[in-house]
Amino acid sequence: MPPIDELAHRILDRDRFELALGDTLDIKTSIVLVFVTLISAVVVPSLAGEANKIMQLAQLLVLALLVASTVFCVLELYPRDYFLEELPEHYVAWLTKLQTYFSLHPNADPNLTATFSNGIVEMAKERIEKNHKLNKEKSDHLFRAFRFSVYALGIEICLMVSGIAIKLLS
Repeated sequence: MPPIDELAHRILDRDRFELALGDTLDIKTSIVLVFVTLISAVVVPSLAGEANKIMQLAQLLVLALLVASTVFCVLELYPRDYFLEELPEHYVAWLTKLQTYFSLHPNADPNLTATFSNGIVEMAKERIEKNHKLNKEKSDHLFRAFRFSVYALGIEICLMVSGIAIKLLS
């Protein structure tokens, strides 16, 4: 495969990858949201029944971290307008315009296929750049949501272990 064709192939693959990545990030965020919901199911009932003020404050911290994680999950899942490849009719019309142009300009480079392919690659490069920015933003939100939920889980595990230790030592 000539280097130019290989480059075009890689660019078009990357275009498809950016769209798939957006879906993958949404799935991962949904998993974090389920995780947050499960931790919340443990935190809320124990917060109401906890007599120790320090434990209550720690539970409130866990709850605040879970709220922050949920906010970042919602920000990640918020719908975005991805830049998609044109419908086939667009390419047919564009090809017809190119054919007309080349028939009216005999001195122009007559390589219609190369002109058409180069145009498709350029449009793909624009879509990649725009979709990559959207995915970077989504990825940042997912990372923050995950980080806050892990902090909450860590604190909650410490609280559970300390609660068990207090009961065993009493």
